[in-house]
Parts: sequence; structure tokens; C-alpha cells
Amino acid sequence: MLWFRNFIRTYFVLVVLTFFSACSDYVGQIDGQIDEYNAHESVKYESMIPLAEEYVNPFSVFEGTLVDTRDSQSYRTVTIGTLTWMAENLNYEAPESYCYNDEKSYCDTYGRLYTWASAMDSAGNWGESGKGCGNDKFCTPTYPVRGVCPEGWHLPSFGEWETLLAAVDETKLMVAAQKLRAKNGWHDCDNCNDEYGFSALPAGAKTINGKYFYEGSRVFFWTSTDDAKDYVDALNMNSNVTAEWNTLQKNYGVSVRCVKDVKDTDGSSAPATSEPATFVEPCHTNGKDGCKYGTMTDERDGSAYKTVKIGTQTWMAENLHYSPNDKYGYADDYVERYGQQYSWAAAMDSLGEFSKRSKGCGYYAECTPAYHVRGVCPAGWHLPTSDEFERLFIAAGGEASAGKVLKSTSGWKARNGFGTDAYGFSVDFAEAYYPNDEEREEYTIFWTSTNDSGREAHDVVFNYSDAVSHGSDEKAMFHSVRCVMD
Repeated sequence: MLWFRNFIRTYFVLVVLTFFSACSDYVGQIDGQIDEYNAHESVKYESMIPLAEEYVNPFSVFEGTLVDTRDSQSYRTVTIGTLTWMAENLNYEAPESYCYNDEKSYCDTYGRLYTWASAMDSAGNWGESGKGCGNDKFCTPTYPVRGVCPEGWHLPSFGEWETLLAAVDETKLMVAAQKLRAKNGWHDCDNCNDEYGFSALPAGAKTINGKYFYEGSRVFFWTSTDDAKDYVDALNMNSNVTAEWNTLQKNYGVSVRCVKDVKDTDGSSAPATSEPATFVEPCHTNGKDGCKYGTMTDERDGSAYKTVKIGTQTWMAENLHYSPNDKYGYADDYVERYGQQYSWAAAMDSLGEFSKRSKGCGYYAECTPAYHVRGVCPAGWHLPTSDEFERLFIAAGGEASAGKVLKSTSGWKARNGFGTDAYGFSVDFAEAYYPNDEEREEYTIFWTSTNDSGREAHDVVFNYSDAVSHGSDEKAMFHSVRCVMD
């Protein structure tokens, strides 16, 4: 057990100190080693605190794709609760990384095997956080440690692995391996069900004598949390249903799974970038359309959406029409064109169906959710804050004229309500809905993730004028949703 191993280490250090107490030349050295050890353990256990320990229903898991820009390799990803993981082992060719049995075919199947120094990017090729972390020293890196992972991803800490285990198994280790192992590829796979799409394969390991073992029966994953000068904890999934923590020497070669960076989780509604918001030249003028469009598919229902990049932000260029329970019942043909109308609780995903960050945010709830708020948006996208909408308005020339240039060129009730759609954002007239059969037909209103009070939340309003405005409305009202890319 981890606590017992640490107790033994501490006891050993104290014995050594007692033995050399008569030798003044050694006392200072041992005192320094104890201080170093205690400082290291403090940092280590801070990094071991899980981000969350809530069980996650496997039906709320969503898959995506990651492309490593260094070598253009593509990986499946899976979002499980609060964390998004690579659903395949890393296969980036770095120093001190190997293919099982030194055969490329194994890398194609299992990814590469990395020493801990290589996994931590001890050479500092990709960042400073794990620089110098390797054999023969305690290491207290700055969290998160990118290590050998692609940009925007990092080597998971002990705590993040614990979060994953808790998410899939309330007992953490007892049946976690059963739920996380791939259905095929194991010698003994009677209990493999890959319930969460994590798809752990039995990649084996390279030992310190250069020999390869355990292919087909075990996989080990490094953490970024150091354990001692020459060894570190690794998560072991084997042919049993359980997962377990093993202590491996740092020059073993084992697998790497990366986890996506999470930014601004202090509850603030931070902007998507720290760069100042600036005006962006229109891209759709004089009959020419040079806007940076793309497409995005919502894996939940297969719906495809047009997207557009405006300055530093990438937005959906259509209103969301995913249908949760708390929505207004417009006809299907209306929803297909104009999108769905959501209460604020539905827009925020107050039930925590897709993310725990905004769980409980609804009517009469004072709410300061952690940024980003995915809300009802597809995986990889989120409900914009009022600040993010303001950045859009600044890019479009300011609130006084942004309505004109962001609205569509048709679809409004009167011609004086038409826009120029100069940025490809294409706001249509969507008839903001109010209960008691009161429809304010001159408005299209979008919810933000910014809470104003227990009863009201922040929104932005488009109408017949050239201007766009910030507002506040009761959370029970039903408005449109535009999502912005994480």
C-alpha cells in the first residue's frame, strides 16, 4: 500500500539519521535530504488529490478525435466525467521510446513504450514543466506536465488517474480494469467490456535488462507524479478484473495515455484567450465570401453544423437544435432551420448529463460554474460567457453595429431587419419564446453561461436594429443557443 511504503521510506531515513548522528559531517547532509523528501512528498500528495470522485454513467461518455500536429497522427479521445482522455496509447517517436520486441507492427497496434524520463520530456523539448525529471533524483514538476504529449494535452497525475478509476468504478480498483480494457487483444478477456470506450490494450513493457514482457496480458501507464529517485508509480491493468498500482523503475519502458488540459477551473468566466479583443475585417462583402468556414458533427444525434472562425474564436454558424427534455416544443421543420429553444437550466445542463461543472445551475440557483461550461453543447464546445460574446461584438465593430453585420441577409419579418452577414455568423430571426403564449417576435436571444442572480441569467439580444445588446432574463424563459469551440 502506498501509505505503508512511504512510512517505510521515512523510517529508513530516520534510522540513517540516527546512525550518523555522531558524525557532524553527515548530519547536515541528512537534514537536507529529509527537508528535500518532505517537500517532495508535500507536492506529490497535492497532485494526488482527485479532481472529482463521482461515478459517471457510461451512456454519458462522448468520443472525439485528436491530431498530434508534430507528426499528424490521429487518436480517438473519450470524455469521461470531468476529463477527456486519449482512447489510444501515444505513438509519437521520442528519444528513449520503443516498439515492443523492436518491431514496428507492435507500435502500430499498441503505441510506443517510454521510459519515465522520456514520458516526462526530461530534455525539455516541449516545455519546462518536466525538464530534468528522470533517474537518480526526486522531482517536483510544475503541474500540469505536458511531457511527451501533444500540445494542449499532458501526462496525467496520480490524482487524475484516481479520478478516472472513481468515475468508472465506485470502488476505484475492483472492477475498473474490466470496464476500461479493450474487448479484444487480451489473452484472457472474459471480463473485458470496454464500457467507457477507453480501450486499454495489453501493450506489455520493456524491462531494465532490455527484455520485453507481458504483451497480451498487461499494460502499464506512467503518471507525472514522482515517487522516489529511481522508481515511480504506474497504473497496471492485467488479465484480472482489477487495476492496481505498481512501483516501477524509471528506466522501464511502458505506455503513455495523455489527458486534455483543463483551463480556468477556478469558477471565473475567463475569456477564451488573454489576447486583447480587436476589430476583424469583414470576410463576406461585395458578393465575395472569404470567411473561414468549417463543419462540426454532434456525436449525440449525428447533426452536422456549419462553423466559422472570427478573430480568435470559432463559433457555430447555426443555432443548436439538440433536443434535451427541457425545451420548448417547436415543430421539427422549425427546429431544423432555426434551432431549439432552451431554458437556462437546459442550456447549462443543470442535471450534469454531459459535465459536472454546471450541475445544479438553474432557476433560483446562485451559480458560479467553472469555465468552460459545456452545457448542452457538443463535446469540444461550450456555452459562451458574456465576455466571449463581447469579444465577438468587438471583432464585428462594436455593439452599435454588430447586429447588422452578424445577422443573416433574409428571414427577418421586415426588410429593415435584414443584416449583411459580413462575418458568416448568420443570425436568423428565431422568435424568442416566453411562457403563457407570449411571443416577442422582434427578438432573437441567445443564452450565455454567465449567472446574474438566482432568478436571472445573462443573455444577448438581436432585433430589427443595427445594434446588439446585452441583457438579463428570467431563467425559466426559452432562448436560442450558439456554442463556441473550447
